[in-house]
Amino acid sequence: MTSDASSERVVRIALLFSIVFGACLIGIFSRPVGLLAAFWPANAIVVGVFARYRKLGHPLEWIAVAAGFVAADLVTGSTISAALLLNAANLLGIVAGVVMLRDMSPQEFRLRRPNSVIKLAAAACVPALITSTCGALASNVLFGHALIASFAQWLSAEMTSYVAILPFIATFPHRWRRALRQHNSDRTSVRRLAAPTLTFGLCCLFGVVVGGPGAVFFPLPALLWFAISLPLFTNTIVLLLYLVLANVAIASGLVDMRVDLADARNIVSLRFALTLLILGPLAVSSISSSRLVLMRQLQKALATDSLTGALSRPEFLRRAGSVAAQARCAVLVLDVDRFKLINDTYGHAAGDAALRSFADAVRRALRDGDHFGRMGGEEFALILPNTRTREAFLFAERLREAISFMTVEMREVRAFGITVSIGLSSTEPGGNSLSDALQKADRLLYSAKKGGRNRVMSELVPA
Repeated sequence: MTSDASSERVVRIALLFSIVFGACLIGIFSRPVGLLAAFWPANAIVVGVFARYRKLGHPLEWIAVAAGFVAADLVTGSTISAALLLNAANLLGIVAGVVMLRDMSPQEFRLRRPNSVIKLAAAACVPALITSTCGALASNVLFGHALIASFAQWLSAEMTSYVAILPFIATFPHRWRRALRQHNSDRTSVRRLAAPTLTFGLCCLFGVVVGGPGAVFFPLPALLWFAISLPLFTNTIVLLLYLVLANVAIASGLVDMRVDLADARNIVSLRFALTLLILGPLAVSSISSSRLVLMRQLQKALATDSLTGALSRPEFLRRAGSVAAQARCAVLVLDVDRFKLINDTYGHAAGDAALRSFADAVRRALRDGDHFGRMGGEEFALILPNTRTREAFLFAERLREAISFMTVEMREVRAFGITVSIGLSSTEPGGNSLSDALQKADRLLYSAKKGGRNRVMSELVPA
C-alpha cells in the first residue's frame, strides 16, 4: 500500500470513529426511559455510509466503528459488559443492513426508481429486526426488561432512525458544494419554499393547540406539498427535521398527546406513526423525482441527435429562431465532404465515427450562446449571435482548417482524414428570416462543393 493510500485509510478510520462516537452520544443523551424522544441515529448512519461508499469495509474500519460504539457507552458510565453486549446487537444489525443495502442497485439505493422507497424501507427492516431481537435479549439479561416490550421499543426506534436517516445519506449530492451554490442562487426555489413553509408552520401550530394522538399527522398536507415542490434531497432534510422537532415537542410536553407516555405501548405506537408519516411524503418525492428525471431524459433525447450530440433539427430551428429574432446573427451550413465515399470505403461505423469526430471539433470551437445542430445526414448548421460576417468568416476558416488536420482513428480500419465545406450567410432583426438565411447558406455551401470542397463560401466575404 502506498503512503497516500495509507494516509487516506487513517483519515477514514478517524472519521468513522468520530462520526459513530458523536452519533452514539446523541442517542445516549436522548434516551431516558419512557420518553418518545429516544433517537438512536448511529446504526442508520453507519449502514448508510457503508452502503453508499462501497470501498469501505476494511477490518480496521469496522474496528473503528465498534470502538466508537463502545467508547461512547464507557464515557457515559456504562459497564464494560453492558457496552459490549448492547453494542454487539448494534453491530450485528449494521452488518446485516450493509449486506442488504449493497445488494440494491445504486439507482434504487439513491431513490431514483418509483418503488425505491418501499425497497429501502423493506431492506431497513432486516437490520432493525436483528438489532431489536439481540438488543431485547441483552436488555433482559442485563436489566431484566420484558422481552416483548423491549423488542417493540428497540424496533420502533430503529425503524424511525433508518427511515429518517438512510434517505438523507442516499440522496446526498456528490458535488454538494456546487449543488449548494446553485440552490442559493436560485430565487425561484426560495419562492417555492415560502408557501409550503407557511402551511407547515400553521399545521404545527394547529397541532400544538388541538393536541391529541392525531396531532403528529397535522403537518402531512404541508409535507406532501414539500414533496411535490422541492428536490428529493431537500425533502429528506425537511422530513428529518420534522422527525426531530416532533420528538422534541412531544417529549417536552409542548404537544399534549393526551396519552400516558410512561406506557411503552403508547411510545411504540407514536414512533411507528411518525415512521409511516415520513414514508408517505418520501415516496411521493421519490416518484416525483423519478418522473422529472425521465422527462428530462426524454426532452434531451428529443432535443439532441443521439449520434453526434448536436441539437436535433427541430430544436436547432427553435433556438436559432429565437436568437435571430433578437440580434444580428451569422448562419453557417456545414457538410462533411465525400461522406458517401467514406461509408463505401470504410463502412458505416467509420462514417459514424467521422461524424462524431467532426461534431466534437465543432463543439470545441463554439462560444457561449452559439448553437450547433444536425440538419440531416452529414449536414449541420451553426448560428453565431452578435457576429458580423467578417468575424464569422474567420471563425469558419479556423474551423475548416482544424477539421482538415483532424484524423479519425478506428481499430477496424486505417486512420483517415475528413474535410468540410461551409456556406455562410447572416440575419438581421426585422430583416431576412432565419429560413432565408439558411437557404442562402445552403446555396453557398453548394457553390463551395462545386468549387472544389474544403472551403468557405460567404455572401459578402470572398473565399
